[in-house]
Amino acid sequence: TDNAPAPLARDTATDSPNDVVGADDRNLDDVVDDFLNDNDSIGPPAPVAPRALAVQKLPEPQPAFAPSSTPLDQPRRYMCWNYMGSVTLLQNEENMNNTVQIDFTNSASRRPVSFTDNMNFILGSLGEDGAFF
Repeated sequence: TDNAPAPLARDTATDSPNDVVGADDRNLDDVVDDFLNDNDSIGPPAPVAPRALAVQKLPEPQPAFAPSSTPLDQPRRYMCWNYMGSVTLLQNEENMNNTVQIDFTNSASRRPVSFTDNMNFILGSLGEDGAFF
């Protein structure tokens, strides 16, 4: 049993857009109504059983770190080491004055710099525009 409507013969060269849309007896409202009426007989959806939650143990987080740094308790610490050079902190146990030493990879264009650390720096960064502590 084929319930499909027979195609209408028409001259498509003279059809306006309104004629083409109105050629079908069914419009969008009829299709939506048919769909809603068909689903009324299905009934309410079956209840969904709650899922059991799995508790997963997370790994222990690692202690905080900075790239290219060394432990705080070492007498000579690298605060930064990259393509520009290195920033080293030399701890002086006798008079509690630390020294920061900056060495550049290209020593022909930039000379090493050294200064007393009065602020107790623990991190540093070295770039083309300078150093940051």
